[in-house]
Amino acid sequence: MIDEPLTLLAPLASETGAIHCRDGDGPDPKCSWYHGTLEYLRLLDLVISPAAHRDFFVSRIQALAEDRSFRSILISGAGDCSMMIQVLNGFGAAAVEPDITVLDRCGTPLALNRWLAEREDLSIEIIRSEILDFDTDRTFDLICTHCFLGYFTPDVRPALAAKWFSLLRPGGRLTTVNPIRDTPDYALVQFTPDQAASFVDRALKAAESRPDMMAVGLDWFRQRVRTYAANFGSFPVRSGDEFRGLFEAAGFTVEAMNLLHLLGTPTTPSTSGPTELGLKFMSMAAVRP
Repeated sequence: MIDEPLTLLAPLASETGAIHCRDGDGPDPKCSWYHGTLEYLRLLDLVISPAAHRDFFVSRIQALAEDRSFRSILISGAGDCSMMIQVLNGFGAAAVEPDITVLDRCGTPLALNRWLAEREDLSIEIIRSEILDFDTDRTFDLICTHCFLGYFTPDVRPALAAKWFSLLRPGGRLTTVNPIRDTPDYALVQFTPDQAASFVDRALKAAESRPDMMAVGLDWFRQRVRTYAANFGSFPVRSGDEFRGLFEAAGFTVEAMNLLHLLGTPTTPSTSGPTELGLKFMSMAAVRP
């Protein structure tokens, strides 16, 4: 099994983000605040990632890989290289070598995946593109993604599900996990000022307690976490029925959908927000008939 080298990835992501993250205003802002900070937050167990749902992804991918007809994998929306590690561990458990394509709109997570592939002596395909703009004659056996729906408003999600459907061969599978939030509407879930202050405080206390894991100073980290809390947000999926309905409307047959473990324990509103403790997640396994 491959373990994520977060102590190496954190400074690498920070350096890479300063080079590759998009520049611009409005709908396509510079994203180094996210990619350059994420691995440090993961080091301190402050945010969720595919590694938190390793058991689901690895067992699901292993079962498909053992079929031997599942080789070509599309990772849709990377964030970092955590999803690729789950794919590699699933295929490794099945003793099958996958054909991996990683798709993301930003060069930073693509660079991290390329770095990991070179470290593991693997050949992968890297594509920089918005998923809805991605056009290819190729179809895939399996699409893997994690917490990706929150980056799309509800009116755009049907097009996303339809795009995934079109990228799979008949019999191809989609495997994903997404949080479920019973919010009153579909407004972007962000940190309130109190929640942001609480998140920054928790992050700094965690960093102070683990100085051996931090390759940066506390002042730098404090500013990065503040910027992260000021910018991060997610559009909610409000129920399991909504989650299922999105994929069924696109033509998928849902094979399995399960509630996964809660992240931590429920907290007071002042310490919640888009990365709130007590948040529930649902896994989805769907097939293109």
